[in-house]
Amino acid sequence: MRGKLFIALRLFSKQLDKRYIPIVNWVSSFAIAIGLASVLIVLSVMNGFQEEIYNKILKSEPHLMLQNQSDSDSMIISCSDLEFSDLLKCKSYSKISAIAESDFLIQAVEIRSYSHSETSTLILGNNEAMIDESLAGVLDIEYGSYLTISIPRVMNNRLTLGNAPSFRVIGFHTEKEMGANPLEIVVNSETFKNLDSENKKENHTILWLKDPFDIESMTTKIEPIIGSYQYEITDWIEKNENLFRAILIEKAVMIGLLFLVVLIAIFNVMVMISMTIESKKGDIAILKSLGYNQRDVTQIFLIQGCIANFIGILLGLMLSLAVLFNLNHIEEISRNIFNFDFFPPGLYILDTMPYVIKLHEFIWICTATVFIGLLASYLPSRITSRYSVPDLMRLYRS
Repeated sequence: MRGKLFIALRLFSKQLDKRYIPIVNWVSSFAIAIGLASVLIVLSVMNGFQEEIYNKILKSEPHLMLQNQSDSDSMIISCSDLEFSDLLKCKSYSKISAIAESDFLIQAVEIRSYSHSETSTLILGNNEAMIDESLAGVLDIEYGSYLTISIPRVMNNRLTLGNAPSFRVIGFHTEKEMGANPLEIVVNSETFKNLDSENKKENHTILWLKDPFDIESMTTKIEPIIGSYQYEITDWIEKNENLFRAILIEKAVMIGLLFLVVLIAIFNVMVMISMTIESKKGDIAILKSLGYNQRDVTQIFLIQGCIANFIGILLGLMLSLAVLFNLNHIEEISRNIFNFDFFPPGLYILDTMPYVIKLHEFIWICTATVFIGLLASYLPSRITSRYSVPDLMRLYRS
């Protein structure tokens, strides 16, 4: 085996009579390196974007949502009914759609009444409300101003507005709470009952988990408790299913297209081995005359192709890691020299290009490249089986 490896290395690195063959060897390796590095860099960057999207969604949305419509307060589930060790936070509220009107402006809003466990509703009296700062800006109102709230009703196929009391704004949301709606108006439970005269409301219980991806086990725990309440369960993955599917499809298409570059580079190895065989027929005849059988000769050229593949994979890994670990410097060079900014300020929520290196994905891609490289190296190596020693000598002399 040591002799085969020595001969393969000589064929790969030095060709005294045909100097263009070593050039093709190294070009094939560099092509594999560039193609593999492109796949790994794009895959890691897309993993980073996917991770950022997950983080943004997990910060802005609850992980598990329970919802139903009921006509009786006895059918409402509260957070005290859902006390689990892996539960991070819980909110329970009822809501109805309404129209808020200031002196000159009108805005569609949600009227919410949180359960008594929510401290924000305990400080509210009758005909008092708390709104979000952004909604206050839309309606152009200040602290102590009054709002008129109307509840839309559909009667005899006609839309009417009823119950238009005035509410005094006594507070603003100073910071975003998890799951808060910027168009919500919070009132106490007694005021909410007066507004909701028909007792038609949506009841919501929203949960945040310590492990947002452990939805299945939490759902299994909750289903026996809420069975009699007829709540519908929705999780954050199901709610954003179309977005996640689009990300996976885009990721698969990009990796598939870029992997074609690796395949084209590997095909260069086939050409390189074929060229070597054609130029070394005399040497092949000498090897067979010295006792090397067809299997030995095939293994020599197979090893030559594997050397080109392994060099390309090693260089591709080094190049991809070098680029990923220096993305910030690359962005800075692009910004300063070429006046090109990947993420212009104010246009995107990100200010730098994220990346996430997943070891198992690197292993799978490199393993696929190795197997395809073995196949591409083996096929042209079998060409030598067509020639006997006299044929090779006759072809070499001619």
